[in-house]
Amino acid sequence: MTAGAVLTDLYFEFVSVHLIGEGAAIFYLLFCFLGIGMFYEKRKRLFLLLAGAGLAAAFLTKTSMIFFVVTVFGILLIETLFAKTVSGKSVGIFFAGFAAGFALVDAVKLFQLGSLPAYLKWWTA
Repeated sequence: MTAGAVLTDLYFEFVSVHLIGEGAAIFYLLFCFLGIGMFYEKRKRLFLLLAGAGLAAAFLTKTSMIFFVVTVFGILLIETLFAKTVSGKSVGIFFAGFAAGFALVDAVKLFQLGSLPAYLKWWTA
């Protein structure tokens, strides 16, 4: 199976949601940390947008990642309010990335389940 086939068939997302949640959650979490690190190195806010999306994907893949979500949000809040190393606009972009990642992963889940009633049943289970 080629990488193109894995990505085009949404196979990786299927595996990450149904079979190996911990591995995929760690992948998304490391993607988030990489984005934050790249932001500090290059000061481009696109990296924060991607980091927020990665954190949302980690949380939706494995809900035990809430500990990391709270930790990252807390660190960003401390750095914005006290250390002044991150601007409020940058934190807003991170939150926008988180919301976009949340919406994207949920849209993929809706697509996988096939119908809105099946999605709502899965979400409430």
